Amino acid sequence: MSYEIKVGLIIENPVSGILDFRQAKHALGIDSPMRTWRLGDRLDTRSKRVRASDGLWYGFFEGRDCDPIEQASRLLDELEARGDAARSVLRNNSTELAITVRLYGHDTPPFNLTPQFIDRLQSFGLQLDLDLYVFCDDTDKSRVLPDRDQ
Repeated sequence: MSYEIKVGLIIENPVSGILDFRQAKHALGIDSPMRTWRLGDRLDTRSKRVRASDGLWYGFFEGRDCDPIEQASRLLDELEARGDAARSVLRNNSTELAITVRLYGHDTPPFNLTPQFIDRLQSFGLQLDLDLYVFCDDTDKSRVLPDRDQ
């Protein structure tokens, strides 16, 4: 039994053309690929729903069985090192620090939101988006419903 985590940034702007992807990538020091979309793009190829903003997703970290807040703090450290250019991009757009945790079985990842961590989020104008998915292990007998005949 274990858990997986993903940590990244979602940056969006509802005004088309305001979010400059190249400038954001440079200001944030992103050297890996990022997913981008424009206002009006479809959510996916099967959907008729369209995006209501320009935006980008930067996946900072993916891993197993580690502290999600520690990894998010590493991202904040990197943003602090980028200085005012990074702060400008983050504050001029709607920005979320996204943490996804996928639990398998009964594991519990460490997840301690300290006042210092919350203060750091606020200093960048970041919102926290936490997605938690729990998947029962096949061997987890406590989740099995009893027979109706019994």
